[in-house]
Amino acid sequence: MVLENVFNKIRNDVRKSNRKYLRLLERHVEEDGTSYLESQNVVSLFDVLETVTTLELSVSPFLGLEQASLMINKDRYLFILGYDRIEVPFREKDERWSV
Repeated sequence: MVLENVFNKIRNDVRKSNRKYLRLLERHVEEDGTSYLESQNVVSLFDVLETVTTLELSVSPFLGLEQASLMINKDRYLFILGYDRIEVPFREKDERWSV
């Protein structure tokens, strides 16, 4: 049984979703900068920020309100935000718990 085309539909959906949410993330970072990142709890790791030279942001269509972080090497840190988490700073506080 050949399974090479099983995930083709999902692959295209993920690409479209990632492009959409990456544009949204870029817009928020450009408009609000550090305050947006602070509201996401991305820049609260002062010890990490003192040691890295590159902070990378990405999105995932699978994480939802979650976020993940990964030390790629001693100079780079990657934060992956869930697609729902990108808009969290702009929601009413109660909405965070109802999603």
